[in-house]
Amino acid sequence: MLTYTLTTDTLTTIAMDRTGNEDKVVTETSGDTMADDQPSTSKRAANSPLEQDELKKSKDDKDEVSSEEDFTVDSDTLKFITNFSCALRNSQIKKLLGEIVHDKVEQVTQEMENRLRALESKSLGLEIENKDLRTQVDSFKMKAESLEDQLNELAQYSRRNSLRVANPWEEKPGENTDELVKEMSSTLLSVELTDADIGRSHRIGPKRGNTPRSIVVGFTSYRARQKLYLARTKLAHRHAGDAGKNIYINEHLTPQRAHVAASARNLKKDGAIQDTWTSDGKIFVKEANGRVTVVTTRRQLAWFGRIDEQPGDGEHPPPMQTP
Repeated sequence: MLTYTLTTDTLTTIAMDRTGNEDKVVTETSGDTMADDQPSTSKRAANSPLEQDELKKSKDDKDEVSSEEDFTVDSDTLKFITNFSCALRNSQIKKLLGEIVHDKVEQVTQEMENRLRALESKSLGLEIENKDLRTQVDSFKMKAESLEDQLNELAQYSRRNSLRVANPWEEKPGENTDELVKEMSSTLLSVELTDADIGRSHRIGPKRGNTPRSIVVGFTSYRARQKLYLARTKLAHRHAGDAGKNIYINEHLTPQRAHVAASARNLKKDGAIQDTWTSDGKIFVKEANGRVTVVTTRRQLAWFGRIDEQPGDGEHPPPMQTP
């Protein structure tokens, strides 16, 4: 790369000679003028028609600036401006400046391309890292759902000896729910229960006005629980106005299983499945073709149809025949 230094003491200019076909170099040093292969002369370069026009124009500009802002320019500065302006008109100077600009543009372009490649590489690395993180999140989500299902299974197993009785009996202070259950079992279902069969019973849920809350009955054995649960079908044959018409006996499901069972009943109402019921904390679904399947989660039930406006894209559970 070539470096040119322009000063007021020594200035090299390249000007076009209007009388010849080749360029001539004019060098001004301390007021002396020299031309290629010509002796030195006392005649100043400023006497050329080109420089006279430039000096006249510069003088007019100087007078205008001086009149407006009282700005003065010394003769050396004015000479530098004039000769520099002439140099810019030379084809060699233009070519040299073009090469310098081109090299600079190429350098900046290369730097930008390098930065762009670095950003693309970094973006690709972040995309791969993001994909790995999504895979890990999906894996953690599946593990969390699996753990949740296991905990829910344990919670449901702890309720295997319990039943939930929805009843129309008015709640009274100091009532004995054990006696209410035994009386209902004896008079309506012909099932005799003793105090030894019932471990504990109580109302469940928040109280809402005058609506009686359900009674949860915890039996001391699975056998005692089954005696009452299997006899519940007699309640379905009672007519309006009969005693016990509004009494329902259901399994004591966990909130998650109860939600799945309610969603299955909605699918039955919508005609997506033929029938549904529960047994030992499991929800059974009967399809139109007679196939019976057991489900325990909403993901499994979603395979049969839409649940709460969600598409049925769940996993298909393994088939199980009605016990």
